[in-house]
Amino acid sequence: MLLSRLFSRDTPTEPTLGLVTDEWLDSLSTGVKRSTHSIYSAIAAKYIPCGLRSKPISSVTAGDIQQLLYEAEHPPRREALSVSRMHTICTVISSILDFAREKGLDAVSCHPTQRCSGAARQEINPLAPDEQRALERWLLGNMDENSLGVMICLYTGLRLGEICAMKWGDISFPDKSLRVRRTVQRIKIQDAGPGEPKTRLVFDSPKSACANRMIPVPDFLLELMEPLRGADEAFILTGEVGKCLDPRTFQNRFCVMLRNAGVRKVNFHTLRHTFATNCINLGCDPKMLCEILGHADVGITLNIYVHPSVPAKRELIERLSSQVRQPTSQ
Repeated sequence: MLLSRLFSRDTPTEPTLGLVTDEWLDSLSTGVKRSTHSIYSAIAAKYIPCGLRSKPISSVTAGDIQQLLYEAEHPPRREALSVSRMHTICTVISSILDFAREKGLDAVSCHPTQRCSGAARQEINPLAPDEQRALERWLLGNMDENSLGVMICLYTGLRLGEICAMKWGDISFPDKSLRVRRTVQRIKIQDAGPGEPKTRLVFDSPKSACANRMIPVPDFLLELMEPLRGADEAFILTGEVGKCLDPRTFQNRFCVMLRNAGVRKVNFHTLRHTFATNCINLGCDPKMLCEILGHADVGITLNIYVHPSVPAKRELIERLSSQVRQPTSQ
C-alpha cells in the first residue's frame, strides 16, 4: 500500500492528495463492481486538478474542495453537469477525504454533497400510447432477436445492459418468468497503453442486490420467444453462445427501429420509463413495481420512473368527482 510504504521510511514524506486518491482507488478494487471502480477512477482523473493532486493532503482546504466542485459543475463552453453526476463527484471527493482521516492523516473534514447543486435532471418522456402502438406494429412485422429484445423491455422494464446480458437459460417457460442475473456494459480502461483498446465489455452482477430479481413474463411474449428460442447459454439478442451484443450497438439499432416505425428518437432507457408509467396507470402497487424494476427504494420508482399521463390524470379527477355527492334540489 502506498501510505504504509511512505510512512515506513525514516523520514516520512507527507502523502499528497493524488497519492491518497490512488490508494483509495486501490482499496476499492475488490470491494466494488468493476464498472463502479472505472467510473470513480475516471472522475478522479478528470475532476481533481493536477495542482491539487500534488498538494499535501493536510494542506487541502475546504476552499480547494469548493473550487474543485465549482469548476466541475461549470465546465467551460459546456452545459452544467447533471445533479446525478455532481452527486457522484461529491461522493468520490468525500470518500477520499474520509479514507485519509481513517488512515490517521490530517485531512479536512468536509461534506461536499451538501454544497453541490448541478443542473436539473433531464426529463425523460415515456412513449405515448400511439407511439408505443406504432413501435409495436413495426416490431411484430419485423420480428427477430433485436425486435424481441425491445418487446421484452417494453413489458418487463429491463435495463439496456440487462437485456444485452440475458441468456435463454434465464427464461423459465414453465414458470412464465425471467431471472435477471447479470448485466454488461462498456467501461473505460484507465491504464490502456498506446495501441491498446481504450474500452472493453464487462459482465457484472446486477446494479444492486434488489436488481437480481425475477419478473413474470406475459403469455404473448412467451409465444414470440418460442420460434427464436436458442440454447440455454446463448444470448437472446445474438442467438450465439459466448457472444453478446454491445449495448451501444443495440441502442443504435433501436434508433433505426424508431425511425422505421415513424416514432420520435428517444433513448433506450425510455422503454423502462414507459413500462413503469404504464404499470402505474393500470393501478399497479408502487411497492410491487419497485421490486419488478429492481429498485432498493420505492421513492426512486415514484420520483424518477413514473410519469402519469394527462389522460390518466383526467380519469383520476373524473373518478374522484363521481364520488362527490350531488346536492339535492330543495
